Amino acid sequence: MYNSIVVKLSNVWNQSKRNLLKKEFCSNNFEYSSPNIILKYKNTPIIAKNIEKNKNSNSCQNFPDNNDEFFELIKKSFKDSKNDLSLWNSYCRETMYRINEKNIHPKIITNLFSFLSYTDYKNDRIISEILNRCIFRLEEFDLIHICSLINSLGKMNFRNTYFLDEAKKKIISENNSYFEKHSPHYICLLINSLIKLHIRDDEFFNFLLEKICSRKVEEYSLLGLSLLLYNISKLKYKKYYNLFSLFECHIIKHKKDFGVIQIVNILSAYSSTNLLKDFFLIQMLDHINKQLHFCSLHHLIRLLNISFLYVSKREKYNVLLDINIKKICEISAYIIKEIYIKLNKCKMKDIILLCSTLSMYKGVVQNKDNPNFNFLQIIDVNELFEKITLNIKKFIHSYNNVELSLIFYCYSIYGIHDIILFNYIKLRSLRIFSTFDEKTFSYLFKAFKNMNIKDIVFEKSCINKILEIKEFNSIKNFCITLSAFSKVKYEQKLEIADLFFINFEKFMINFYGKKNNLLYLFHRKDKLSYDFKNDQNEKKFNFSILNKDIKNYLIEMQNETKEETTKEIHEKVNSEEFDNGENNKNIKKIINKELNKNKSEKKIEKKIEKINGNIISLVVFLFSKITSFNATNLIKLLIYQFENYKDDLSTENCISILLSISNLSVNMKNEENKQYWKSYYNFVNYLVKKILINSDLYKNKSFLINFLNGCGKIFHSFNNCIKIDEKKDFYLKNILDILIKYIYPHINELSIGEIGILMESLNKENYSYEAINIILKNDSNLFFSKLLQRCKLLLDEKSANNKNVIIIMNNLIKIEFFDKCLFNLMIKNCILQHFCLTSINFISQAIHYICSYVLLKDHIILTRKKYLLKFLLKKLYELLINEEIVFYSDNNKLTILKKKHLEKLSNDILFIKSFKLLYESFLIILFHIFDINFILKKSETKCYYNNNYYMLSLLNDVFMLRLCLVIFTMADILKKKYAIKDNKSYSNIIKEVHKNMNDIKIKSEYISVGFFQILTINI
Repeated sequence: MYNSIVVKLSNVWNQSKRNLLKKEFCSNNFEYSSPNIILKYKNTPIIAKNIEKNKNSNSCQNFPDNNDEFFELIKKSFKDSKNDLSLWNSYCRETMYRINEKNIHPKIITNLFSFLSYTDYKNDRIISEILNRCIFRLEEFDLIHICSLINSLGKMNFRNTYFLDEAKKKIISENNSYFEKHSPHYICLLINSLIKLHIRDDEFFNFLLEKICSRKVEEYSLLGLSLLLYNISKLKYKKYYNLFSLFECHIIKHKKDFGVIQIVNILSAYSSTNLLKDFFLIQMLDHINKQLHFCSLHHLIRLLNISFLYVSKREKYNVLLDINIKKICEISAYIIKEIYIKLNKCKMKDIILLCSTLSMYKGVVQNKDNPNFNFLQIIDVNELFEKITLNIKKFIHSYNNVELSLIFYCYSIYGIHDIILFNYIKLRSLRIFSTFDEKTFSYLFKAFKNMNIKDIVFEKSCINKILEIKEFNSIKNFCITLSAFSKVKYEQKLEIADLFFINFEKFMINFYGKKNNLLYLFHRKDKLSYDFKNDQNEKKFNFSILNKDIKNYLIEMQNETKEETTKEIHEKVNSEEFDNGENNKNIKKIINKELNKNKSEKKIEKKIEKINGNIISLVVFLFSKITSFNATNLIKLLIYQFENYKDDLSTENCISILLSISNLSVNMKNEENKQYWKSYYNFVNYLVKKILINSDLYKNKSFLINFLNGCGKIFHSFNNCIKIDEKKDFYLKNILDILIKYIYPHINELSIGEIGILMESLNKENYSYEAINIILKNDSNLFFSKLLQRCKLLLDEKSANNKNVIIIMNNLIKIEFFDKCLFNLMIKNCILQHFCLTSINFISQAIHYICSYVLLKDHIILTRKKYLLKFLLKKLYELLINEEIVFYSDNNKLTILKKKHLEKLSNDILFIKSFKLLYESFLIILFHIFDINFILKKSETKCYYNNNYYMLSLLNDVFMLRLCLVIFTMADILKKKYAIKDNKSYSNIIKEVHKNMNDIKIKSEYISVGFFQILTINI
């Protein structure tokens, strides 16, 4: 039946099978075991081996049958073998069996869990099984056992939902007598344990609190009282805030019996509920001050946080007495000292908490206005940050995105510019850069720009991150990122500036609704074919809404709905004013799309962040700092949404927006039509009227100066107008006449920059003694004398090296301010300072100031001023060479201009203004100072020639002639670039300069000075 070959193969297989089973399932082969093990397990089957192992293990763990003896064994093991996890595993298994088999007492179960909470034992399956078996005997557990068991689970961070629900049902089913026979301590402990397990059951918590809120204060334990108050404040149950006032006297009475952690929790509870009082805080801090040495670093930082929060709140409303401030600051100083000592050994989370506290209350820590705010009287802030830095470097590779941004921001606001730490943070940040979200990145980027560190790689990474984020969800994070971006100089700046504008537009529309969105969309250049820059030959669209006065427009918009606005636009589309059919179709499509979007967005409810006047004014200010940003769309958005946010604007907001718009208008690149400018001035006039009506303007010095500054940039000068337009609401003169009366009392408080703004405005309207006399009448002399004395006082200070002095200097001559003492202070503390001598713009203005002063005041240039002028001209020539505008030819005879570098500089408005002044200065030098010898009086001529016979004349100087040649050549180049029509030609002057240079004979000779031979050139 079977083939013989098959039979043979079957016999072979049976024999080999037995050998295979013997080899694989018997322990003959132990290549990786010791010889003793091999001998022990030789020829022993695996099944038999496992049986023997179980027998041995059972024989080793012979627990006593009596439950009390078993519990004594557990207690003994906790003392002797606390870290033996295998032993605790055996105890848990045995307890699990005894719950049902030997009726183990609940006390033993709760104590076992209490012991487990102090070990590292974790076996979720066995613990869950024990708890599930406890449910069947839950009736035997009283409140103490349940609270103890849940408290242990809270310490172990183990959550069994089934058991907790059954325990909750049991407690709720009990009557009042059940709770009355137990201390409130257990309820307090139970609530705290449930919160630790992240359970928020308001109904159950209120049930528990109602059972104990009527109990006497003396019935509460100190631990339970501290936990109760802390958890009420955490849960924000305002219904039970009356307990804080009820327990206050009891806490002060027994303050010596409280532990440090309990006091910290109590103070934290009172602080978060705004129920903390001066006396209570000082009493508790004074007591804990004696125990600071025994307090952990974490709780020391929490104490410091409570002190800072309390002082900052009271300082805001100015309700804290100086004596109390001093006392709190003294105790806080000792807390900071103890923190400094304990920073030698600290945890990573403590460093984060400390940096968070310091950054949050920076204004309190470094408050220089109030001398009582001296928190750092023992430890200097730099010493504290040195210790923090050492710990940060230890944990730097463990920090996540939130922690890195928090640390970096803290360092930046305190001005701790640690380059080494920055490199640590930079490398760690770039490694986890993808994990940074909108919020953490905004603080990281802001910190980087606050530090003023030049790092192209990190800056480009941040720029790319902005492009990656694109859409911001939080207005706060948007403002922080925009603030940092306004300090960036980068090629993609215009692209990202437009991205920020789109986000701001989204925030405005989302918060204020779509009421004016269609009107705004109707004028958008990128979505409609209409362009404000269309030529006059093309057909222009008539916008009747914008042709009306802005006041009437805003009143009408109040009563209109979205449907009425849409109808109005449809009527305009269909009217004769729009003849182009393609434009009509495009507009209709866009309006239909926008209406469909509105319908779909109504169905989806999103959380919208609130936007107020402070945010709007801040965003507009930040946009004004971005020079490459095209301000047209932003101004249009502000105009069309004005009806929605006008009531949110305070006087300060209006002034800030006015000043920012004036700066934005200066940087506008596109030429706008008359309709745009009409809407612009209507909007500005409305802001100005709103500011002038408010009385806050006239009480605040900074409001007055900033308002004057904004109006000076926006409104035309009445003095320069050939024809007065009666339709215009304001000229600068109208504003100046109103404000100057209120600025006069604040003259002694003005800074250098504020004086510069005032003088610039006075000069723009050509206000002199006579003009001020008409306004101030008898006080005009006092006005100028006070202004003069204030200028002298500020210039005489050591910190007078302020660039704003240049603005004052330019306007002193124009408003007929001639004072010798002030002139000398200007030279000493401004003109001869480093910031002035290293800038072409500043040194040009300084030369003009001296020349104008000589021309209008002295009429005769003295030797000292002539040498000063020559020194400044040489410095100017050096700067022109350094900027590569001027350089010598090979034969050292001609001065050649580099037009490329001149064109780059000429794009700067300040350079053009400064060059105009420099050009006027050289005209004064050529036609007045060069010819000074011929206008001297006879009485002065003899003295002049006797004392200054060998004085170097400006006309006979090759350097001076070369500089004249450069300046007038530059003037011709700039005139051609800007197409300035001027009949004056300076070719004759340039030829004369060339002729004089060729006629001058230059002699050179070597003079020996010590061991050196020096080449001297004589003219």
